[in-house]
Amino acid sequence: MSPKKLRIDHPLDEQYQALYEAAMAVAAAYLEHANWLIERIEGRKLRTHLMISVRVKTPTCWVATWIKKVNVKDTEKSRSVAKKLRPGSPVRIGQNLTAEMPKGEGFT
Repeated sequence: MSPKKLRIDHPLDEQYQALYEAAMAVAAAYLEHANWLIERIEGRKLRTHLMISVRVKTPTCWVATWIKKVNVKDTEKSRSVAKKLRPGSPVRIGQNLTAEMPKGEGFT
C-alpha cells in the first residue's frame, strides 16, 4: 500500500476512500488470480505481463492504471528502456520494472 494516505474531511471523501479500497481489492484479486493460473497450468511457462497499479498521488487524489511489467535484459536496448523508466537509478539485469499504459486523455 502507498505510504501516502487519503485525507478524509467530508462525507464525500469517505465515498472516495471506499472507491479507492475497491480499486485496491480489484488489483489484489487480479494479481492473485494471475498467480493462481501461473501455479496451476502445467506444460508451459506462464508469466504476468500486465498488472493494475493503484496509488495515492496526493492526499486528495488517487489513480488506478494498467501497467506493463518490463524485464531488464542484458542488451543495450533493454538497458536504455530501463534508464528511461527509472532515471537516476542503477540498472540491474533481471530486474522487473513497470511502465504505465496510458489509454489517451483522462485514462486514469
